[in-house]
Amino acid sequence: MRARYRLPADHRLILAVGGVERRKNTLHVLDVFLALRREQPDVHLVVVGGASLLDHTAYRTQFETRLRDSGKAEHVTITGPVSDDDMPAFYRQAAVLAYPSATEGFGLCPLEALSCGTPAIVPEIAPFTEHFSEVDTLWCHPDSPHTLLSALRDALSPRNLARFRVSGPTTARRFDWCQVAERHMPAYRRLAALSQAETPFSGALSPCLR
Repeated sequence: MRARYRLPADHRLILAVGGVERRKNTLHVLDVFLALRREQPDVHLVVVGGASLLDHTAYRTQFETRLRDSGKAEHVTITGPVSDDDMPAFYRQAAVLAYPSATEGFGLCPLEALSCGTPAIVPEIAPFTEHFSEVDTLWCHPDSPHTLLSALRDALSPRNLARFRVSGPTTARRFDWCQVAERHMPAYRRLAALSQAETPFSGALSPCLR
């Protein structure tokens, strides 16, 4: 995978997923990466993805200008959209997922990273605070780049890298399809009961509602 995407073999990868978008806070990620690289020169930023129906041209222009002016363009890779089959390799090769997204519906990428044993940094806002605990991930604030820098330092420490190799997959297993379906069953039963109470109902319930 590194050879295919021309990623340096001897650098630790800081992974950002979702392309260059304002809601993904990609400019913050770039600024923080440049600050981190002054301390730890063996890191390389990889921004994966970016397929969108929306026009992000203005924001991407800001990103490209910032990157060009930094003189560090060779230390940043923008892949564009990639195959789903390649994503597990990106997560496993990454030292950390930097995901300071300003808005998300749920946020699958951190779970994908954790399932591969990779530390994930997420913003301390909903929806992440609704399904992650303080020990599941590392936290930042989407409006405070210095909190992302601090979290990246923590994530790259040998202690946390070793911890997430064990705890990450365990956290992700809480969200496998069987457990998610099981947690939905009480809601489905309540809705089925309400439906029967409000309207005439004939026939047996579907097995998934029993």
